[in-house]
Amino acid sequence: MLAPTSAQYLLRKLLTYAALPLGVALALLVLAFLTGRRRWTLAAAALLCLSSLPAVGDRLIGVLEERYPRLEAHQCPPADAIVVLGGIVGDWDEALRIEWSDAVERYEWGVRLQQLGKAPLLILSGGALDRLGNRLTEGDAMREAASREGVPEDAIRVIRDVAVTADEAAAVAELARRERLERVILVTSAFHMPRAVYLFDLEGLKTVPFPVDYRQPAGRPARILDFVPQADGLRHTELTLKEFYGLLYYRVFSGW
Repeated sequence: MLAPTSAQYLLRKLLTYAALPLGVALALLVLAFLTGRRRWTLAAAALLCLSSLPAVGDRLIGVLEERYPRLEAHQCPPADAIVVLGGIVGDWDEALRIEWSDAVERYEWGVRLQQLGKAPLLILSGGALDRLGNRLTEGDAMREAASREGVPEDAIRVIRDVAVTADEAAAVAELARRERLERVILVTSAFHMPRAVYLFDLEGLKTVPFPVDYRQPAGRPARILDFVPQADGLRHTELTLKEFYGLLYYRVFSGW
């Protein structure tokens, strides 16, 4: 199992943020303040400007999103279970409302595939919603929502509390061994799919990648505004770098 401990998780997060454009730019600004040299300020500005261009961020995230083909629901082959990865529930009041993130398509497509009969089981994942004070998880929230949409209770599985994708892969592998599941349909954001498939492969799970939540429209031509710095451009650049750093981390340590 490659899931990091709490200390490793925190250290890895800090190092990742430090290596992203915003973290590097802040370091350059501190260096400029300490040395009094303008060139470091100019370097910080250039880095932020470049990484904020949609022409950069959109193209970078497109590399990840194009790794696996886009599938329509009817094109998805059948499997033993559908796995919906977490990171999509922001808040939940247990009775009335779930506050979804912009990656809610993971849940929506998972439920749709189950209702279309692509797999008999729907496996829901996600970390603890600590602010609720009762250790409920994203999986618990999604189970409640799926039940309201007509998915039978006995067709839903919720894995244990997880923190990172490696935890999710390990927990699903444990469940697969218990229930003798051979192949799962893996539903997650397209940019996250390469790392997710790699980690599920390490756990010996056969996966059918079903990418959703695309951030870059396929085949969109370049526009003039793609060369104007924008917040979404920076976000896409940083999302891509986080995925690359995560893949590098697991590729290095999986060989130890």
